[in-house]
Formats: sequence, structure tokens, C-alpha cells
Amino acid sequence: MQKATTLSQQNIPKRVITMNSRVRLLSLLTKKEFEITITYPENANNIERKISIFSSIGVALLGRKIGDEVSWEIPTGIGHFQIVGIPYQPEAVGEYSL
Repeated sequence: MQKATTLSQQNIPKRVITMNSRVRLLSLLTKKEFEITITYPENANNIERKISIFSSIGVALLGRKIGDEVSWEIPTGIGHFQIVGIPYQPEAVGEYSL
């Protein structure tokens, strides 16, 4: 079992998914890519692909990094995805108060 490491916001690697990160995922079943943003529940919006941190997707992604494979329940069973990019991570651009 791995232990979590606490880092200051300035020391979070750009490859790690944090709150308000926009994440590019590849479906390992369909080979299609899509983007979502991990957000607080009050900002979640399916049309804008803003996903609550408390959803199964949000929980699966927070703290993961580019290259990791993640799974969560989808309407047809279990979806398997690879994290292929993080087009936006607040800490990477010096935004620490989002």
C-alpha cells in the first residue's frame, strides 16, 4: 500500500491532477479522447463537462498523474481510461487560490 505525500501548492508536479484541473482521458475501450474538469460540487455541470470531486470519476482522478489508468462505473459496466494529458492545472500556472 502506498502512502500519500503532502506537498505545498508550489511543489505539486505538473503531471498530477488537482482540484480544478482539466484532464484529457482516453477510453481504453473505444479509443476516443475527451476532456473533463474536476471541480467542487457546486460548480459541477455535465454539459460543460465539469465533474464533482465527490463523484466516482472525481475520486478516481484526484492525485493521479499522466499515464495512469483509472476505472469507474459507467452506464454499461466499468469504464477503463488512461490519463493522457492535463491541459490545465492551476498550480502549474501559479493559481493557488481557486
